Amino acid sequence: MTLLILGIAIWSAAHLLPALAAGQRNELVARIGEPRYKLVFTIVILTSLGLMITGWKEADYVTVYQAATSLRVVTLLLMLISMLLFVVSATKNNLRRRLRHPQMIAVIIWSVAHLLSNGDAASLVLFGGLGVWAAIEIIVINRRDGQWQKPGQQPRKNDITTIAVGLAAFVALLLLHPWISGVNLIQVSAGLTGSSPTTSTGSSMLVATYGPAALSNIGILRLYPP
Repeated sequence: MTLLILGIAIWSAAHLLPALAAGQRNELVARIGEPRYKLVFTIVILTSLGLMITGWKEADYVTVYQAATSLRVVTLLLMLISMLLFVVSATKNNLRRRLRHPQMIAVIIWSVAHLLSNGDAASLVLFGGLGVWAAIEIIVINRRDGQWQKPGQQPRKNDITTIAVGLAAFVALLLLHPWISGVNLIQVSAGLTGSSPTTSTGSSMLVATYGPAALSNIGILRLYPP
């Protein structure tokens, strides 16, 4: 559990500190150059992911609360919303004129969705920790950037395309989830099996660790701070 906590702490600090200390960040970039700065940042983020993977894999299963099976459908709906918001953040559309931080909101919703269906200590630390990070990130960026300048109007077809891509991404998640984590989300949500969506055995390790990264920036990694 220590490595898991350390990984989340490094991930959070690496994203928050550049926004909290923008002047020092700019000085560092000027001194070592932006390519090297990006390289260092990438190494730090990958290190934090490695710690989260290892920590999750080694964590003992300790029940903190009993997740209600009746909320599994709610979890699925929240995941749909988070995937849509993720795509919204990565494309040009009019929905971005209503939401200043669709990426971070997607991470928060993703976090809540998993906490509704997972009541063990490792899940609480991982999903809860990343959800808290996303909420703090929103506050920090708002204070740094000040008044929000809404993006320009986009063609209506962009909104339709965004929603279609988001739905397709969600369907892909449902289809790939059994292969990634060993859990069939459709069966679990329909109550066809009593298994929990995630366990501490490491079977859902990829979802748990790469999920937040995917929500943060175009399915890869948020390797560069805003």
